[in-house]
Amino acid sequence: MELPRYLRRPPIRTFALRPLLIPLPLLAVLTLAVIVVHADVNTALLFSQCHARSRLPSVSWIPGLGATLCFALSFFQLALASVRSWAVMAVSLSFLAALLTITIVESSRNGSRPNWLLRRLMLLWLVMNLLGGSIIWQLLIVGSFMLQMGREVRFNPTNRRRRLRHASSASSSSSSNDEESAALAAAAAAAEEEEEVEPEAESLTAEEALERKLRRRHLETDADAVAIPDAVALGFVLPSILMLIYNTPATIGLWLLFPIWVSLFRRAAKTAIHSLQPRLFPSRRRRRSAPSSNGSHRRTLDLESNRPALALVYLVPVVCSLAAHIHWIWSLTRRDDRRDLTKSTITIIEIDMAFMGVTTLYWLLVEAGLKVVLAVLGVTVVLGPGAGVCAGWYLREKAIRKGHEEDVELLYGRQSSGGAEGAASEQTPLLQ
Repeated sequence: MELPRYLRRPPIRTFALRPLLIPLPLLAVLTLAVIVVHADVNTALLFSQCHARSRLPSVSWIPGLGATLCFALSFFQLALASVRSWAVMAVSLSFLAALLTITIVESSRNGSRPNWLLRRLMLLWLVMNLLGGSIIWQLLIVGSFMLQMGREVRFNPTNRRRRLRHASSASSSSSSNDEESAALAAAAAAAEEEEEVEPEAESLTAEEALERKLRRRHLETDADAVAIPDAVALGFVLPSILMLIYNTPATIGLWLLFPIWVSLFRRAAKTAIHSLQPRLFPSRRRRRSAPSSNGSHRRTLDLESNRPALALVYLVPVVCSLAAHIHWIWSLTRRDDRRDLTKSTITIIEIDMAFMGVTTLYWLLVEAGLKVVLAVLGVTVVLGPGAGVCAGWYLREKAIRKGHEEDVELLYGRQSSGGAEGAASEQTPLLQ
């Protein structure tokens, strides 16, 4: 028996957005509760040593921030103090590399350009890494991206409500259209909540509406295909490798500030590429490109349709995930050499990463559906969580584009058998 359309589609295209955001603060509260329950006296004693300036005296004597900075450096230093915990940290870092990559990709899309918070993504990552952990991931980062996708899913709600209501009332008289009526009623209820109107949408044809939606999924500039992997590799992966190899306060401090390095390397790479492109490819100056917000012109990039660029962007986190996953499996064959302080610190990191993973799976469930979540879990078992996230993000983008096509089809009607598109007036039934 086939499921109704409103159950086959991702929840963000069927239900109102606000109820879908409720699990995020609940996950944040649950994360904090689990960490408090599992935090033992060793963690408190570690901070007491830093506060008493008996641990890392060169750092703990800094006025104001000394004790906190000493605790952060000592925390990660202890978490890397055994073979088993080192392997867990490697997997966690590869997972963070994947999350960093997909969030930079999403913030670089045309649809995210008006969002003030997403334009300052690295600031959110800095706060998350220094202070909030997975709680910042759940409340600010994932929440902001879900709100942005909710806005992107909508298309001219005023006209949409009128058509959906008319189509729903027209199809309710026919018993053969019960499934479609349920889908339309659910979509109309979701549209009722939103009041934002896109002023140009009234006059768009079906092809223009679909093109406009898909263009919002493009990266703002083709330079991001090189700038993003460069920034992740040099700004995050390199400090992570240095921290794993040397495990000193200096390398840990360098890693803690990785959002700053990622931002700097990305800006430098984009500046270099933009300055070199006219010299290496003079013909590109004459090609038409999309206008930016300041009136200039730039070349956008459809990442998912460009296989070399797609492979380049996700290569670094996938390779790191596979290497860390293999090493973690090998570590399970060795004796557990963790001491009490190491167990205390690595347990908190494991809890933090686990809830970040659950939140990411929920994000994928809302925007792409259950099949994508199951695919992510399958890839994670084989290649590690970082590769699972990257694979899931590719499938998520395919689901988003398919959803855009279905939305336009629902709004404008299906094409006739002769290939001509039917006019979608107020008197034209939406479902034929």
